[in-house]
Amino acid sequence: MDLSDHYPLSVEFRLQAGEGPRLVISRVANGWQLSTTGDIGRSYELQYSPDLNAWEKLVEFRLTSSPHLYIDSTSPSPSVRFYRVLLLP
Repeated sequence: MDLSDHYPLSVEFRLQAGEGPRLVISRVANGWQLSTTGDIGRSYELQYSPDLNAWEKLVEFRLTSSPHLYIDSTSPSPSVRFYRVLLLP
């Protein structure tokens, strides 16, 4: 039984303490809210994957204020989807 519609879900990942971008994922009524914090003025790319092997670009953006909010309303339900944020050169 999928209880994600009944209980709020928020997941935060940080790979390096004090460095790099931070991605917080929260369930919202129309999909998933992806909140990215990082260095102002830098460019980032949000990606998704159904299996952690093949990654596809969701959106690319320059961080002008922190956090940057993006709603992924295209995520199929109840299918599994993984997210990651990359710092671009």
